[in-house]
Amino acid sequence: KGIHYCGYVAKEAPVRSTSYTREYLRPSGQKLVFVSAGGGADGAFLMRNYIRALRLLGPKVNFVTLMALGANSPPQLQQKLTTKAQALPVHIVPYVEDSLSVIAAADLVVCMAGYNTLSEVLHLRKKALVVPRSGPSAEQRIRGALLAKRGLIDVLYPEDVTPESLALRLLTNLERDDYPVYDESIDTTGGRRAATYLMELIETKTKKAYAAAV
Repeated sequence: KGIHYCGYVAKEAPVRSTSYTREYLRPSGQKLVFVSAGGGADGAFLMRNYIRALRLLGPKVNFVTLMALGANSPPQLQQKLTTKAQALPVHIVPYVEDSLSVIAAADLVVCMAGYNTLSEVLHLRKKALVVPRSGPSAEQRIRGALLAKRGLIDVLYPEDVTPESLALRLLTNLERDDYPVYDESIDTTGGRRAATYLMELIETKTKKAYAAAV
């Protein structure tokens, strides 16, 4: 018996080419920001402040945004946000089928600090401005702080989020080229590694069972 650390379990599905994804999203050669709230059950705070931040930026918004609310977002949220985002270069959808390809095509990901989303961000080595969930657990805050300390993401804590602070971070992160740094300790092949350990365990137990039977 023993415990094996396998690393991050990230989705490793095929990623469409960046040119294909950008053409599909029709960003007209502009930079692309992908805003995601994971499942979306508590992403309204981030989404509302993001749209307010774009309003503040006005003509400085020289990028397009794809905003995925999440499959579990309240049904009325999309309509409300679409109304608030009128005339802004923002395309709001309930969710995206191929999040890996969209993240790969994005110049910046703005997201919460959920495990699945950040695993994909780390796997693809993308710039990300991360706003952890405020509670009730400290899981997202801890994850965000640790990854930011390693230079892998930028983090903006929920108590510091205002339209003004988010607008400033958006412009800053779109221009930054100093992160994510290379960190060899971040292994995102945990799924494959876990499968290898399981196969080894099955093989060992099969051999022991055979030996006991003869």
